[in-house]
Amino acid sequence: MFSQVFLSIVQREVKRIFSNKDLRLMCFFAPILYGIILTSTYYYGRLTKIPIGVIDLDHTQDSRTLLRNLDATENIKITNHYQTSQEANTDILNGEIEGFVVIPRNFSNRLKAGMDSTAFVSVSSSNFMISTPVITSFSDVVSSMSGKNIEFALNKKGVSWKKAESTKDIITLKTDVAFNPALNYSNFMIPSLLYAILQQVLMVALAFTFVEERQEGQLLNLFTKDKSQMLAVLLGKSFPYILINFFICIMFCYTLLPYFGLFPQSSFLVVALTSLIFVTAITSWGLFISTFFKTTTATMIALMFYSMPTFLFSGVSWPTTAMNLPIKIVRFIFPSTYFLTDIRTLVLAKTPINYFLPSYTIMIFFALASFIATFVIFKRMTTNQN
Repeated sequence: MFSQVFLSIVQREVKRIFSNKDLRLMCFFAPILYGIILTSTYYYGRLTKIPIGVIDLDHTQDSRTLLRNLDATENIKITNHYQTSQEANTDILNGEIEGFVVIPRNFSNRLKAGMDSTAFVSVSSSNFMISTPVITSFSDVVSSMSGKNIEFALNKKGVSWKKAESTKDIITLKTDVAFNPALNYSNFMIPSLLYAILQQVLMVALAFTFVEERQEGQLLNLFTKDKSQMLAVLLGKSFPYILINFFICIMFCYTLLPYFGLFPQSSFLVVALTSLIFVTAITSWGLFISTFFKTTTATMIALMFYSMPTFLFSGVSWPTTAMNLPIKIVRFIFPSTYFLTDIRTLVLAKTPINYFLPSYTIMIFFALASFIATFVIFKRMTTNQN
C-alpha cells in the first residue's frame, strides 16, 4: 500500500512539473540559466593588467626602470601619465584608472647613495580584488630594485659584489599555495555559487508547489484521503525534486565547471554522495519552510530574504573564523553552512570521503529533523480540518 501511494504521488508530481509552466521554468531552466549567467562574471578567473597612472617627478633612468618593471608585471598596466595627484584622483573617480604611482624628485640620487628612497602608490580600495594585486606587484618590484641598489651601495663602500649580493638574501621566503595556486577568484567562488543558486531555485520550486496546492485545497485533500499514507504522500511529492536537482548537481560538476577550467578532483562517488545528501537536506528544509505560509506571494517574499544571509553565513564569501559569536550560532541552522564550503574543497582538492563525514552526519540529521517537523505540522492541519 505504501509503495502504491508513493509511486502514484511521484507520477502525479512529475506530471505536475511538466504541465505547469512555472514549475518547468523553476526546475529546469532557472538553475541552468542562472548558473551560466551569474558564473560567467568570473570567466577570466583573476584580474590582470589593471590600469594605473604615473606621476614621475624624477625623470631619471632609475625612475623609468621602476615604471618599466611595474608595467611588465602581470597585474599592472600603466595607461596614463599625470602632473598632479589631483588629476590622477579625478580619473580614479571617473573609472579610467584604479590607482597611481608617484616617484618623487631625488629618487634616483638617494637610491644610488643607498639612502631611503620613497615611492608612493595610491590605489582605490573600494574593491580588494583590485587593490591587493596592485599593492603586491608594487611591493615586489620595489623590493627587487631596492635589493639591487643595496648591492651597489655596499660595493661602493668596498664590499665585494659576491658578499653584497649574499647580504640582501639573508632572509628568503618560500611559499606553497594549496589547492588554488593561480589564486583564481573564479576557482574560489564558482563551485559554491552554482550550488547556492541551485539551493535557492529548489526551495522556491518546492515552496511554490506545496503552497499553491495548499491554497487550492488539493494538498490537504491528498492527506485526508488516507491519513495512514501521509508519509508516502510527502515522500512522493518530494522525490521528483530530489532526483531532478541531483542530476543538475552532477551536470554542474561535469559539464559547466569544466567550461571555467575546473574539474572535480575528488572521485565521482564523493561528488555524487555529497550532492545527493545536500539536495535531500535542502528539499526537507524547503518542505518545512513551506508549512509556515498560506500564499505563494508570502512564500516568495520570505525566500527572497532567506537567500542572502544563507550565502553570507555559509563561510564562502567571508571566513567563519572572522564572524562574531551570534552569527556563528545562527549559521548552524542553515543546511548550506555544511555544504557550500565543502563543494569548493571537493572541486579543488582530491579529498577522501572521510573528510566529509561530519558534514554528512549533520545534513542527514537536518533532513530527518526537518521532515519529521513537516510531517507533524501537516498531520495537525488535517486533524484540525476534520
